Amino acid sequence: MLATEKSYVAGLKFVVTNYMEPMKQPDHPFHRLVPNIFQNLEEVLDTSELLLAKLRPRIEGAAWDKSQCIADVFLEMIPRFSCYNTYMENHHIAIRTVNRLLATRVKFAQFAQSVKEMHGSEGRDLLTFLITPVQRVLRYSLLFKDYLKHTSPSLFDYPMAKSANAALEMLAEAVNDSIRKEQNMNKLYEIRDKLRGLPKPIQQHIVSEHAFIREGSLMKMCKKKPKKRMFFLFSDSIVYAAIVQTVTGPLYSFRRIMYLKKARVKPLSDSADIINAFQISTEQKSFFVMADSPKEKDFWVMDLTQILKGERKEVKDQHFMTDKSDASEAPVWVPDKFAVRCMICGDFFNVVKRRHHCRNCGKLVCSNCCSKRRPLLGSELPERVCLFCYDLLELQEQGSIPAFPTAAPAKKAELTTPNGSPVQCATPPRLQQNRWKHSNSLMAHEYQALTRNKSAPSLLVKRNSEMQLRGPAPSFPPPKPSSTLTLIDVDEISGDEDDFDDSTSSDDSSDDDGRWYH
Repeated sequence: MLATEKSYVAGLKFVVTNYMEPMKQPDHPFHRLVPNIFQNLEEVLDTSELLLAKLRPRIEGAAWDKSQCIADVFLEMIPRFSCYNTYMENHHIAIRTVNRLLATRVKFAQFAQSVKEMHGSEGRDLLTFLITPVQRVLRYSLLFKDYLKHTSPSLFDYPMAKSANAALEMLAEAVNDSIRKEQNMNKLYEIRDKLRGLPKPIQQHIVSEHAFIREGSLMKMCKKKPKKRMFFLFSDSIVYAAIVQTVTGPLYSFRRIMYLKKARVKPLSDSADIINAFQISTEQKSFFVMADSPKEKDFWVMDLTQILKGERKEVKDQHFMTDKSDASEAPVWVPDKFAVRCMICGDFFNVVKRRHHCRNCGKLVCSNCCSKRRPLLGSELPERVCLFCYDLLELQEQGSIPAFPTAAPAKKAELTTPNGSPVQCATPPRLQQNRWKHSNSLMAHEYQALTRNKSAPSLLVKRNSEMQLRGPAPSFPPPKPSSTLTLIDVDEISGDEDDFDDSTSSDDSSDDDGRWYH
């Protein structure tokens, strides 16, 4: 213990003498960064020198006997060890500052290299010296635990040794917490630096006081086809980005951040087209993604569920989970390939009659059936809505009918197969027929409610009546074979590529990525 303490104090003196004191000089180009790099290192050195001065006469000189003890020395020094907590709180700032200077300032790199080559450094660089106080606190706990193990309970020093060991363990646990926070902050800064196109408020949010949970690539179901996206899960939000392959490694083009307040996560059962999938629903966006394996899917669903229920240590004071959707939840957009006809009038889509998404219910409709716009919840700008949703929202706003959560009940509005599994369909026509039947039954229900209300506009009554009498869904052509999934390249993400429509699909370019939500 005494030998290691001597070596530790000598290392701290070397840093203060050869790094800190020269950089403190007013003419040094980096003198303003001394507080960032060295924090309260001088206070740590004073504490270590005092501890060494107290231990030296106890251990050196005379042979060790039963009357000697060191536990009282550590008990006396425990209050002064609080300087290590102060040092650890800002240690990540010191490491980040040094790394940035070494990478961008040639003069600082030359200065650090010249000190490293001095006698007494033993080949250690500045970063190695700065981490030694952190390691020393943990070393105190281990050394004293070993000391207690070899101390007989019958000796008078044993009760003090036990108390000192408990205090050092608490200090070591606090240091470990600081280390975990530092690692978390380093990871947050690493993610921020990898993401391209981040707005400044989101940059600040990413490096704010929240925890990084998980990252990984998932296949996100976009408007035309599934696309690989990189997802970053935090304790209060989730960010996804397009993957850009570069010579130096992958970079990520920012697409969207979704806050987990009032969010839902729902695992989906496998089908011929969709495997290892789960749905994420938030106020900003709703969609489903597919993992590479069932195990990865389970990990994502478990982490999201624990965050939303506040079961993780990082979010123990939060509770985001909601068991069912409400009017503030973004709708899941129907993918283009799942509908060949307008889901309101039934006309086929073609080069002239293009696809549009209703921002309120997510259905695919033609331009005639979504010719109106109105502001939706959480948006001040008018957005494209189908005629049915427009009239329904107008009536709700006027109080002519009770307010419905969405244009369709959330449980029934999800994409379903004939057997009831959500978003599971080997053949899009069968899925389209289910959607058609559901639209007819929903509008019939609305028609019955509206016809009992004499103040309801005749236009909506007439439209609902027409939809009720339309009859069974027509037949559909066989589905086209699914195309092979490929990774995006740099050219694809030069713009907000998820927004790009093909020749038979058209939506507002003002909305972001190929989404099924608004």
